[in-house]
Amino acid sequence: MLANINTTGSHESSFHNRYQSGEFEPMVKVRPCVQHYIPGLIRDIYGPQALLSGPSDTEYARFVRELADQILLFLFEDYIPFLWGDVERSVDVVATDLLGIDFVFWNTHSWLSLFCTNLPEGYDETAPGLIWKRHKAGLLRQSQLRILRLVFTTFLDQVRDLIGTMDRRDDNDRLILMRAFYSFRILLEKLLCSPEFRSERLELLLLKYLEEPQVDFEVARGVMQCEVLLSVAEAEQEEDELRMREVRRRREYVLLSRI
Repeated sequence: MLANINTTGSHESSFHNRYQSGEFEPMVKVRPCVQHYIPGLIRDIYGPQALLSGPSDTEYARFVRELADQILLFLFEDYIPFLWGDVERSVDVVATDLLGIDFVFWNTHSWLSLFCTNLPEGYDETAPGLIWKRHKAGLLRQSQLRILRLVFTTFLDQVRDLIGTMDRRDDNDRLILMRAFYSFRILLEKLLCSPEFRSERLELLLLKYLEEPQVDFEVARGVMQCEVLLSVAEAEQEEDELRMREVRRRREYVLLSRI
């Protein structure tokens, strides 16, 4: 577990300050799907009852808020304006936009909930996020926080570059966008945040590699996948051994019962 770090006040978020000032209000109202999801998410992270904003702080909690700031600023400054164009227009005009874009939004922002809700200790854990699960299991080390920061920052930068070349009304472009988010979610679920990814030595090696100026993320993905596959194979071998022990025990019982 990460050690507690006491602070004298709550976290100051550049995003939350701008959100409270009303700067992003037109974007929240741009479509029902945004209005339904985003305000509740923001309350979970920054609201007065959210443990992440309490006076008793942890390095883990600060990391989650910093990560949420990055993601939410990306959503409001880049992603929502891309999907719905000039959100300063009247809502009625924007509401006539392609319904397919609503579908894209739902299918590309859902990964956000894996990291920004149900995260702090003592909070509702009915649907804990991936990072919280590792934190609870004592596997969320400093090296992994640094890895996740690097990976998130790189991914968001890449999507910014990608949408700069796209037409939101083009079916192929929207499909490419959804696939990019889906691949990133799989990278997090199956590799970076997998419960099988336990090796601190491999984390440090991966971190050293990711911090190099030129990084091939496919190589990094391959390294992590090998670690996960190895862990799964070891677990299966252990399970087979337990099964064989049970078979031998039952056979001995049968033989003894015939004596």
